[in-house]
Amino acid sequence: MIIMSVADSTFVSLNEVATVIWQSADGKTSLGELVVQTVCRQFEVGSETAILDARDFAEELSRHAILAFSSQPISDAAAGEAEAELASTSSRRKPYLKPAFRYERVFETLALSCGKVSPNQFQCRFNRKSS
Repeated sequence: MIIMSVADSTFVSLNEVATVIWQSADGKTSLGELVVQTVCRQFEVGSETAILDARDFAEELSRHAILAFSSQPISDAAAGEAEAELASTSSRRKPYLKPAFRYERVFETLALSCGKVSPNQFQCRFNRKSS
């Protein structure tokens, strides 16, 4: 799965375990419960390892302003969707890989627009053009 951070124009590519965590996050279920209910049922991993890895993953996403932690759950509406998704998964468990992501800065909109749209833009005034 690929998601985009609006904070700094980066694409974030999630591995399979990270995708399960991302898709299962409903804002109501705690991270520990979510991992036991989804990751541990779908992948060959113990709950302690999976929860520790998921916490590291969530903290890293939080540092990149992609995910926010909350001490209070959000509305109950999303809970039904997560349960339906869980019920549709197969009973066969997959090999486990620690949840991970990779991010890359895609582009700077300023760099693309300077000299292309309006050369009189203030922020573009001091950019030297080599082409």
